[in-house]
Amino acid sequence: MFVKVCGMRDNVKQVAQLGVDMMGFIFYPKSPRYASHVVARSDADRNVCRVGVFVNDSISYMLDKIHSFSLNAVQMHG
Repeated sequence: MFVKVCGMRDNVKQVAQLGVDMMGFIFYPKSPRYASHVVARSDADRNVCRVGVFVNDSISYMLDKIHSFSLNAVQMHG
């Protein structure tokens, strides 16, 4: 079984140490769980799959975030 925790902002390092398989970072500015650049880029353990969660975004926006935050996967809503 895989475990994904989504919407992390302030406790990324602590959650990564729990041994989760994936962490979801919300890239939707209207969400209260919107990922700040510092959290998504620097705190996620490199052994954890980093998933970018996008809502009705353009491919160019998603590609920019994929490269900027070293995302391993995307999840699309809308």
